[in-house]
Amino acid sequence: MMADWALTEVLANILEYQGYAVFTSAGGQEALDVVKRNKIDLIVSDYMMPRLNGIALYDCIRADHRTSIIPMIMMSALPSD
Repeated sequence: MMADWALTEVLANILEYQGYAVFTSAGGQEALDVVKRNKIDLIVSDYMMPRLNGIALYDCIRADHRTSIIPMIMMSALPSD
């Protein structure tokens, strides 16, 4: 569930090749909708996404008792200083 489609496609293809079912989204709000509609075992998210960034997505996931235990990996292409 990442905003950068090139990286999203690469990660999705690798995970699908390994036998995992993968859901992708174009932004944080769409990702939240996907999580609410499907059984999700792991979320890989970008920090920078439109409409709902990765931290806000994390907060929404943790606030809902139905999704609060889903592990999340947060990624970002932002350089660190």
